Amino acid sequence: MLVSREAYALSKLRDVRGVIKMLWSVVSPERVLLVLERPTYSMTIGDYLSQHGSLKEDQARHFMKQIVGTLAVMLNKGILHCDLRVINGKYIEIF
Repeated sequence: MLVSREAYALSKLRDVRGVIKMLWSVVSPERVLLVLERPTYSMTIGDYLSQHGSLKEDQARHFMKQIVGTLAVMLNKGILHCDLRVINGKYIEIF
């Protein structure tokens, strides 16, 4: 089941900065329930682009370094993210 694989992947990535944390999960033959954190100040990258328009080069570089760095750590742990889209990426702003 695809979702139970996601639960397994998130459990392996719980200590990786930049990956949304799974707080707990229940996996049964009929259902999978994942409870994920929601950082207080966050939005998808798609929402950020809708509100602020296109990124300046330095902003894009900053986002890409974070994304590529997180993906590299994930790959080192044996996890490959195959569905990377702006709706899956989170922009977290700390006030």
